[in-house]
Amino acid sequence: MTKNATMIRVSFFRQLASGLVGVTLLLPAAVFGLIAVKRICFGSKWMYVYLAQQTQWMIGCLVVAVLFNALAQLKVRIVPGRIGPDVELGLRKNWLNTAVVLQGILFLLGLAAYLFVEHLRWEGAGI
Repeated sequence: MTKNATMIRVSFFRQLASGLVGVTLLLPAAVFGLIAVKRICFGSKWMYVYLAQQTQWMIGCLVVAVLFNALAQLKVRIVPGRIGPDVELGLRKNWLNTAVVLQGILFLLGLAAYLFVEHLRWEGAGI
């Protein structure tokens, strides 16, 4: 096996692993989103109160997933320059990492909107 084929195989598995870790980190927010929709549509409080108290953990998971997958897409190369070494930045093309980053950002926006509504609701209640 040639060195180039080995590099392609390792790069593929690294991007796949980072994508799967990102998807796993998105799961708590996805479950919360489904339970919030169930609460809105049917008024069910089952598991909603517990998960609503865990929003800090969910936001942390989302931030880690977005950063981890965004950094997995970034390609840094050090090349010789005129004076010294130069750094070149590029992007790897991987649909799974891109999907995780975009989905994580959408979940973050949704959780931020939820927290804002909850803040207004509790502020208006005078508690």
